[in-house]
Amino acid sequence: MSMFSEAKASGEVDVVGANFAGNEVDFPAKVLEKGIQHAHNLGINRTLHVGEQCGCATNIAYAIQVGVKRTGYTTTIMEISGLLESFVAADLIAELALTSNLQTKAIETIADHPYLELKAAGANISINTDNCTVSDTDLAKEYSLYATHFSATVSDFYQHNQDAIRGSFASDAEKRELLQKLATAYAPFL
Repeated sequence: MSMFSEAKASGEVDVVGANFAGNEVDFPAKVLEKGIQHAHNLGINRTLHVGEQCGCATNIAYAIQVGVKRTGYTTTIMEISGLLESFVAADLIAELALTSNLQTKAIETIADHPYLELKAAGANISINTDNCTVSDTDLAKEYSLYATHFSATVSDFYQHNQDAIRGSFASDAEKRELLQKLATAYAPFL
């Protein structure tokens, strides 16, 4: 926790976000509570990687409770009735990474991923690579998986990119600029 305080106090480092992740089986998200609260108290945006595997949907509920802005993975969201609706109501961003989810065995097959349920519910979605050097993927490969397995369209990708920008830790001015650039880039394809 002191690293957040020291970084903020130094004035030399701009801390825009903190990513909390770990072994959900042995260390539920709640064990990170002090660090998450400390980051919040310092005005640091927070991402919590939860609900990847292990029947740990309660960790997604915890993420909603503590007010994080983004959740990584979110593959177990359908395990608790009403959790998806709570997630959408809380306006969180689901960072999805299919290749990583397959590699970590969070899903056995791509068809097991809750992407279509998240999309149908109106959840904010960001398509990600997770760790591209470990997963040996890039966004082009990830987009191809969504298009091939879920019939995701250019309009879907445009929406997901808007969600990603709105849920980023950038300033409002930077978000406006990025959204405008995105609209211009996508215009010929929509």
